[in-house]
Amino acid sequence: GICLSGESAIYKRGKTNINSEDNPNVITGSVIVAKPKADCTNNFAIYIGKQKGNDAAFNPFSPMYTSIENMAFVHAGDEEGGLRQCIKTYDSTELNHVIFYDFQQAVCFADNYIDGKKVTNCTFYCYKSFGEKLYAFDMGSLGDALLFEHNAIHSGTYNHGLRLNRCGGGSINSNIINADILIKYCKGITFEANHIEQGHKVEILSSQAALQSNYLWLGVQPSVQIYGDKWGHGSVVSMDGNVFRFYDSRFFSNHTDSNKEGYYLNTDKYKIDYDVAIDKYSTLSINNLYRYWMGQSFGTMGTTGIKIGKMDIDWNNSSNPETAFAAFDDFNNLSYAL
Repeated sequence: GICLSGESAIYKRGKTNINSEDNPNVITGSVIVAKPKADCTNNFAIYIGKQKGNDAAFNPFSPMYTSIENMAFVHAGDEEGGLRQCIKTYDSTELNHVIFYDFQQAVCFADNYIDGKKVTNCTFYCYKSFGEKLYAFDMGSLGDALLFEHNAIHSGTYNHGLRLNRCGGGSINSNIINADILIKYCKGITFEANHIEQGHKVEILSSQAALQSNYLWLGVQPSVQIYGDKWGHGSVVSMDGNVFRFYDSRFFSNHTDSNKEGYYLNTDKYKIDYDVAIDKYSTLSINNLYRYWMGQSFGTMGTTGIKIGKMDIDWNNSSNPETAFAAFDDFNNLSYAL
């Protein structure tokens, strides 16, 4: 493997979230810019461990190790051009202190058996639509000893956040993930001390995971959704000390529909039915779970009970299954006192 190392990468945002000539977002330091031509057919700017002319690993199960650190990658093309995604890797790879700006996707690990995937101190920004929403960090399928730590993913408007598939042990901790998260067919996953804004969700599909001390802003959908697949392989999940943050109309009255990211739009629909949803195949154990009403003050500790919804998934259309939620009244009617 190789080590691709820059000196630094610094991001300075303009006065608003909208990048323009009058109000630019600035990235300085060690920067690589992808500016593809209109007829470019490559999906990724960088390939690691790939066979030439073949979408397969050069050396499967390789102990070779590649690291990229202290630099920024910037997509300077338009939404219709190629090279929309930044890195596709087929080998064990570490990324540390890397900024990804305006790519459709930062990193995609191939569906090979890859141990030791490591992404730390990285930041992803995307301020333009490419049509299809991809996961900013797709950690591929299979492999052990995964670490995803101290990263930031913004802002979930044009992208999803993080995807794990068939991981045999991994830690996702101390991240800001303002986009949807999917944990699928995994075992031995710790999801701890993460901060998730804008009402995005954590989906746990046919997996075993422990969620501890996470900070989730509630939205119009259940923040944590736990379910099995169409064959009835349910999830086993424990939740301890997670915070479900509730904003009320006093907060939203200070914001207008002019916010271009869409977070404060349609605030009349900001109605929370359930904090957590679970299907009939899955198992959930909970401890110290509360909804926190904070109003305008971060220090407010107005705790109330959470609400759990029953999740019913119609798998007849497997490509786009329909999901319905119903109240778990036996729990919800007493949750405030538990």
